[in-house]
Amino acid sequence: MAVMAQSLDKIYPASNKNLANRILENDGALISEYCTFDNVSRENFLQRNRIIAGLSQHLIVVETAFGGGSVTTVSYANAYNRDVFALPGKITDQYSQGCNQLIAENKAESIVNIKSLIDNLNLSVQPELFPEKMPIVKLNPERKEHQQILDILDHQKALSLDEIADKTKIQHHKLLPILLDLELYGHIKCLSGRQYLPNY
Repeated sequence: MAVMAQSLDKIYPASNKNLANRILENDGALISEYCTFDNVSRENFLQRNRIIAGLSQHLIVVETAFGGGSVTTVSYANAYNRDVFALPGKITDQYSQGCNQLIAENKAESIVNIKSLIDNLNLSVQPELFPEKMPIVKLNPERKEHQQILDILDHQKALSLDEIADKTKIQHHKLLPILLDLELYGHIKCLSGRQYLPNY
């Protein structure tokens, strides 16, 4: 499901059109409170965040800078008594500073590892969805960055976030969600200090 900050006849930015189509093709939904004649504005995105918080049982913030839109969403989620989790990061990383601040202010619980997150969410996860060992699967072309990361990981030596960014040329703020995605599906494991190894 995607909550839009503009009317349903406008996809903004236009680069999200394919994503919107995929959501619909997979029985998802696009929802909006805006009419066709409404203009797109920054305020729309901030207002939209209250709906995201309201629809969510739990909110997970992967990255946000100080004062980022996700911080507004967290404020709504706290007011709605939703569980909020944030992924901590380096204090020098612009897109981790907001997460670190949320954790420091007790507005979000720190994500230590995937298992603790699943336990905290009280998810009933089938074991086969998160096996201890999972072979590399063929990823579709739209996930070439996922496969690129898997290709450089080495069983013998864990790679840091900075090393992965350097080898793949993927910016940190784009890299973190991809790494979390790969960890959630059991392809990689994260050690202390943001060190990554393949999990197959």
